[in-house]
Amino acid sequence: MRHLFTFLLFLLTTYGANVTLKTMQNEHRVAYVIGNGDYDDSPIEYAPLASKRMRDFLESYDFDVIYKENASKRDIIKGLRAFSSKIRKGSVAVLFYAGHSIQVRNKNYLIPIDTSIENEHHVLYEAIELNAILKKMKTAQNRLNIIIIDAGHKSPFEERYRAKKKGLALIKASKNMDIIFSTVPNKFSKPYPFIPKLTTFLSLKGTANSDAFSLMHKKYKNSYIKLSSEPFYFNLPKTLVDKDTKVWKKSLKLATADAFNNYLKKFPSGKYLKKAHLQLEELRLYKLHTQEKQKYLQKMTKQDKEATLALKALEKEEKTKILAQAETKRIEEKTMKAEEEATVQAALKEEKRLKKENTHFIEPVMVLIKKGTFIMGSNDEGSAAKPAHEVIIKKDFYIARYEVTNLEYNEFLTATKKQVMIPTNWTGDTQPAVGVSWDDANAYAAWLSDLTDKNYKLPTQIQWEYAARAGTQTRYFWGDVYQKEGSWLKTFPIQTHAYAWVKTNSNNITHPIGSKKPNAWGLYDITGNVWEWCSDTYTDNYNTTPEEETLKVIRGGSWFSTPDEITISHRGANVNDFISYSIGFRLVRDK
Repeated sequence: MRHLFTFLLFLLTTYGANVTLKTMQNEHRVAYVIGNGDYDDSPIEYAPLASKRMRDFLESYDFDVIYKENASKRDIIKGLRAFSSKIRKGSVAVLFYAGHSIQVRNKNYLIPIDTSIENEHHVLYEAIELNAILKKMKTAQNRLNIIIIDAGHKSPFEERYRAKKKGLALIKASKNMDIIFSTVPNKFSKPYPFIPKLTTFLSLKGTANSDAFSLMHKKYKNSYIKLSSEPFYFNLPKTLVDKDTKVWKKSLKLATADAFNNYLKKFPSGKYLKKAHLQLEELRLYKLHTQEKQKYLQKMTKQDKEATLALKALEKEEKTKILAQAETKRIEEKTMKAEEEATVQAALKEEKRLKKENTHFIEPVMVLIKKGTFIMGSNDEGSAAKPAHEVIIKKDFYIARYEVTNLEYNEFLTATKKQVMIPTNWTGDTQPAVGVSWDDANAYAAWLSDLTDKNYKLPTQIQWEYAARAGTQTRYFWGDVYQKEGSWLKTFPIQTHAYAWVKTNSNNITHPIGSKKPNAWGLYDITGNVWEWCSDTYTDNYNTTPEEETLKVIRGGSWFSTPDEITISHRGANVNDFISYSIGFRLVRDK
């Protein structure tokens, strides 16, 4: 009778541990999200952004979210009361915090916006103890509590009174609590895209939170994750994947003591508990039987030839079995690794999709340039473009019809929160972007490439000159202009002003793109308006080892250029972090 009662109790316990898909579809979800960044002496710009992203993410998966941004102590307490009133038995509850935190005597405290902390005692009175919130969650009898804290960065409050321990203190988790820190306990971390990466993994359909958190931790080792055995999906699958059964089936495939012990370790109250123990007992008896058989045959080999053959056959059989088990294990591990990699790639793809969906960008109008041969450079006396030499363009490529404008570049500035200081009269939507270094131009190209899955980049000087010449070999793409010292102001503008903004017609400022005639291949402002960065490092004769790696090529001249500077072959250069109101860029991409 006692054994029957124990068995029934086991069944009830096992049944209670198995959460059905229907339960998950109907269970109550509630969250408390706090993002504090507007601190007077040490603001955290990304904290409110991270909290908004987390709020939107949770709301998209049916969480009832209490949201507080740049919250005072009073605001946090009011939010906690609202949160407490919503959580109830069987709920899934999430607490998310981004902002400054501090640990005192192994306890974590969240720092409100309106604090003035000068010593340890101030923390106790002015900050919010994290345990106070966790206690509310524990006593509510939620099915699962998920704690996500993005607060591992250096805190100014710790420096003021030389706190003994850095970062967050380790939290003692209850059995139904998942804990996720952006940084391992007792350490600081440089800010990294913790929340964008995390929410991308969690949003994958049919990926359990435990798998998503674990994969996140594998990718970002400085994160800290401690998980309960409670199953949960932010984005529910169509059918619930039984992890218990999945691991059990793998154990059966491997059919080794290690595999069955691994199952028991992962699922100490699993539904295949009895079968696992039976399998282990069978393996033990089989091993014992095999050992006894080996001993008997070894003894008989001295007097029986058939026993010798039988022993060899047994040894061969055992060896074959071990090799087969090893191969099965290798295949399983390879399959598991492939599944994990597929999930990671899916997360990256989803991250890119979300990024593209939430980021505004403008792709440049591109012109296809067909492969061909041309004479690059010039042998003119004193030219920096020496020597003239034949170049073969082996592949077609695309080049932007126009220089990158402020309208396009401002989207990049907004998305990356990069600050630039350009006077208003240089920032019209259709004026070419200026104040852009070679590094900035490459960063813009990488950003646009990431959003579009196309390979945008700066042109090489070969690509630039080939496209600028548009099949001509004259000094300018519109022809040759007679130049004579002292008289160029009279002769030069006759043709040039129709094609380019230069010193004699620009009024010392950039002008809207496309307002002059294009070259024969439809490229506007390829000379004049602004110099254009090329990808190359400058060398005197194109192919020597560069004297300075940071010296990058600029081509085409600008609104401030003389006739010599806007010849197609003319080359200038500047260091990679140099900015000027006369330098911009245009992009190319592969066909």
